[in-house]
Amino acid sequence: MLASQDAELLPCFDSPPPPAVAIEIVTTRGVDVAPIDATTEAGAQRLLAYVWPDHHARFTRLVAALSMLRSAPPRLDAAQWLDARLAEPQSAGTARVLMHSIVWQYLGKAPQTAITAAMEAVGARATAQRPLAWLRVAANRSVHKHEITLRSWPQHERSVLLGHAHAHGFWVERLAEPVAGYEMPYTAA
Repeated sequence: MLASQDAELLPCFDSPPPPAVAIEIVTTRGVDVAPIDATTEAGAQRLLAYVWPDHHARFTRLVAALSMLRSAPPRLDAAQWLDARLAEPQSAGTARVLMHSIVWQYLGKAPQTAITAAMEAVGARATAQRPLAWLRVAANRSVHKHEITLRSWPQHERSVLLGHAHAHGFWVERLAEPVAGYEMPYTAA
């Protein structure tokens, strides 16, 4: 059952939504090059100030997200957090997921290469009891769409294109048939 603020964050599906399954999120972690502490009033106000005045839906979604954040704030780790997180013990029966949206294009080639290498190294050791997944929403400039892709170990060692999404999460278009072995064209030059 979704709380009312959770419903504000749900996207509109331009296709049938994914099947409803129970998912328990054990923990979340986040990182940013210049994080704003959105759990403080000043931080929340700063983030709200970034929303254009005529973007009422975005403002409403951000207010809902800030409300959720205050009830369960993530821990923000310093740079190099990925290696440290991947080195932490992983409980059997728990999937480890790296998820990011609309960030890959800003990282540059060296960080992209390092992140890919780290994920592939840990993925090579993944098992059915301790799987690893890499879920991302990233801009594909050649088709002018934001793509949702998934790589998972040990199941899908190459990316699978799952669908497309609005850059701010307003809508999601799930592909009827995911595209296996998808090569992501949006690495930095």
